[in-house]
Amino acid sequence: MTEPPPGQPPYNPPPPGYGPPPGYGPPPPGYYPPPPGYYGPPRFEVGQAFGWAWAKFKANTATLLTGGVIMLLATIAMYAVAIAVVFAVVPHPTLTLTDSDTGELDGVGRYFATLGVSYGVFFLLSIPFAVVSAGLIRTGLRIADGESPGVGALFSYRNAPRIMLTSLIISVVTLIGLILCYVPGLAFGLFAGFTLYFVVDQRQGPIAAIKSSFAVVKANFSNALVATLLAGLVATGGVIACFVGMIFTVPFAMLVHVYTYRFLSGGTVAP
Repeated sequence: MTEPPPGQPPYNPPPPGYGPPPGYGPPPPGYYPPPPGYYGPPRFEVGQAFGWAWAKFKANTATLLTGGVIMLLATIAMYAVAIAVVFAVVPHPTLTLTDSDTGELDGVGRYFATLGVSYGVFFLLSIPFAVVSAGLIRTGLRIADGESPGVGALFSYRNAPRIMLTSLIISVVTLIGLILCYVPGLAFGLFAGFTLYFVVDQRQGPIAAIKSSFAVVKANFSNALVATLLAGLVATGGVIACFVGMIFTVPFAMLVHVYTYRFLSGGTVAP
């Protein structure tokens, strides 16, 4: 042992076995850094949703156009029934003012009566209409699974009672929200926009499906908002074109919504 300089204590080497604390050392076997170019999970792109929808529309044209025809006929039937009921219940549903001494509804009263009856009729008709819509949604989900469903898939109305109950709940809450200055109803409609998809795709109950839809939209608000607005504009364009355009626009908008739902909820989307 080397003698230390005067005034310093002697130096002793560390005892045998001295070293870094347990667990310290090189990384365990199998550990590798992320490969070059790794940037995390893919991001949702609205353009990709529309591109995918267009490709799948061209690949399943016959089935989807048939679905569009079914939706067109269902919409025409719903409007026809609503108009017939309004004219049957509200006499001369116009805004023309009448003499207050006649005892008849004046223009304002007739207007609100017409509005109330219209809302009520559409509220009731939206329930069976949701079952028809579910057939088209189920077809779109099968396309997202990589299948090429035939026309018969449009008439697969499994879980119809659950779908009708879900539609009833959504219609009631949306109607109440619309009465409250429209904004609450529009907000609920956006957040509940994927509810039927969860019911059809994952067979969730009405309340669970609404909660799932709210969770997905809340976590992806901007993407869900943009995709829903653009898909809604496409579908509305078909309605403006004398309803006939619905044959094309409604199935296409549904495919955009299917892609958005599957992507944002972590589901699979066949290329």
